[in-house]
Amino acid sequence: MTLGSERRAKAVARRVLRLLRRLKLEATLDGNGVHATIRQAAFDMGGMLAAIDEEIAAFQAERIHPKEVDEILAISSRERRRWTKDGRLPTSGHTSFRSGKNSVFLVLYPPARITALAHRPEQIEAWRRADAASAPGSNNISTA
Repeated sequence: MTLGSERRAKAVARRVLRLLRRLKLEATLDGNGVHATIRQAAFDMGGMLAAIDEEIAAFQAERIHPKEVDEILAISSRERRRWTKDGRLPTSGHTSFRSGKNSVFLVLYPPARITALAHRPEQIEAWRRADAASAPGSNNISTA
């Protein structure tokens, strides 16, 4: 679910915490996770668990932000931008937000494809080797 990203782990915990508070439960978040206290005698535990499952499923289907991709794949932002530009990293749309008078545009990434890459670190290493071989100043002249 988090793909090894601390950012994603915190985000899903915050979403579950918000859901529990909407259900009128006393809920807190700490370094060990979300804690909830049920004080109602008649509480629909099954409904609550179903709602949590739906929230987590929705989270898993959401497109991934660039900094999360960097963290999940253990790559630099420079590598991500280069690989996105040349089509090696697939994208799934864009988003934007305002920061003062400026608009900031972000590329979003598909969770399934990023998950697949996270499970294939040899692909990332192959891309790095290819980039190093084609870098200006590298000794990539072959004598045949």
